[in-house]
Amino acid sequence: MGIDKLVRGNPKSKNRKEPKSDNLQLRLLFKLYTFLARRTDSEFNKKVARRLAMSRLNKAPLSTRHLAKYMARRLDKTCVVVGPILDDPR
Repeated sequence: MGIDKLVRGNPKSKNRKEPKSDNLQLRLLFKLYTFLARRTDSEFNKKVARRLAMSRLNKAPLSTRHLAKYMARRLDKTCVVVGPILDDPR
């Protein structure tokens, strides 16, 4: 008896392997964080590398007001945002 496979063979990963953008800084950052994700046990590096490869629609903007509100209780922490930061005057 053999092993039953799925109807369409082995399922592929739905995550992007690299960013589609031609932005050199984005590509270098992605290269750095994928290297760090491979070489260290840090979940942070894996998450940042995955977020850098996402499309622009999935990188939601964050306003400085919301960022300040979120970080008000966390004075000893460092905040990392993978996406645009808006300085909205409202």
